[in-house]
Amino acid sequence: METIYKYELHNAFKVDAFPKISMPKDAQILKVESVRNIACIYAVVNTDEQQNVIRDFCLLPTGGDMSAMKDGTPVYLGTVSLNNDLLMLHIFELVKELENDNQENHQDNTELFSE
Repeated sequence: METIYKYELHNAFKVDAFPKISMPKDAQILKVESVRNIACIYAVVNTDEQQNVIRDFCLLPTGGDMSAMKDGTPVYLGTVSLNNDLLMLHIFELVKELENDNQENHQDNTELFSE
């Protein structure tokens, strides 16, 4: 069954936080939002999926050093406002280069065998 889950990022007040979240393998992130002063990620998940993967994220405040996101390709998810708009956090997923390379290799192989 597919449903929407909320994942809370509790260490959002730590500057340049790099939380890791376990999600079902094919979870699709919908949006990020602040709920009761906690940064949250909403995702469509398949509750029948048995395999979870660890996904890496970065919470970067406005003015933060983007070079801190060196452990993957940053994919922007959205911005949340915390602490009565005193803190704006830009949330990125850090996609591993190896995963991208494997997907490209798989696509290349598929093209070779499709003739």
